[in-house]
Amino acid sequence: MMIAPIIHTRTLNNDFLPGFLVRPEYFTSKDIDWARRLIRASTADIDLMKGERYVVLDNGEIRIAGIVTLTSELVNKSDHVIDNRFFFDKQGRSIYAFIGVCTKSPLQSSLSLTYNDFMAIFEKYVIPVFGDKVAETQLVQDGIEVEKSRVIDKPEDDGITLKQCTIYESTDKSDKKWFDYYLCWKKQNFSFCSNVSKYQTIKESVFDYITTTPNNIKRLKIDMPDINRVAKEQEELAYHQFIEKYHDQLMKELELEFRQKILIDKEFVESIQNNSATIESVIRKLCTGEIKGTEHYEIIESESQVRLKMKYKDALTTIGIVKKKEW
Repeated sequence: MMIAPIIHTRTLNNDFLPGFLVRPEYFTSKDIDWARRLIRASTADIDLMKGERYVVLDNGEIRIAGIVTLTSELVNKSDHVIDNRFFFDKQGRSIYAFIGVCTKSPLQSSLSLTYNDFMAIFEKYVIPVFGDKVAETQLVQDGIEVEKSRVIDKPEDDGITLKQCTIYESTDKSDKKWFDYYLCWKKQNFSFCSNVSKYQTIKESVFDYITTTPNNIKRLKIDMPDINRVAKEQEELAYHQFIEKYHDQLMKELELEFRQKILIDKEFVESIQNNSATIESVIRKLCTGEIKGTEHYEIIESESQVRLKMKYKDALTTIGIVKKKEW
């Protein structure tokens, strides 16, 4: 099966490139921003990392799967042999890298990736340009052949949930099993990173699924009530700041009764805040039923509840906005 490589690393004379050292030519600027944010997060606290990190990222159209590691350690765990001059830059810093592959999401076939696969990618795309004075992004097509694999069963660990992140216990064996599982997962729009060790990074995780040490999990279980309280306070502050910033725009765009009921709701605010969703498109989704409810409200058809006058449609649409009991 042929897929494209993606590499984020420094070389002898150059530090990390904002557009990656190697990436698929079909990446848009939006794809680059999405991948860069999460891949940079996967290399955080690299000095504290023992072993490697496995990463799987999916945005609904592209799936990225790779490893974060020191090149010296990757060589030791693979069957490849390269000169140790590729282990350091000109300042004597160890070379670490995110080395991975990209394919369309959802996967058409299950894949298998090994240390040898990642080492072969490094040799093919990094070593030839390692000593260049000026590094440039290599835009490539599907040039990596990987083996197909059987469907991987989910490891037996329910994990714990902190805000929107599910956290599993990390071991060398279980991390690879989770990587294989998420690499071949049929679902889309998720992110996974293993072997996250720094406690503060875990509390602020940008990933949907991570693994960490048993001690960190014990500590999280104790601290979770305080973490959730602080997170809620921060969210409330962010929403108030957002509403204040966009108050005039919202007052012009939304009908009075509608904004009084919905403006403080989290999901609605986030929808407006998303550059890809205009206020008009959000209202249309409410009317067509694409948005069935939000975090604090249920959206229903009703004559007796709040009337919403739709200035974006010829006919008036009546819906009910009902506050959920648990809020």
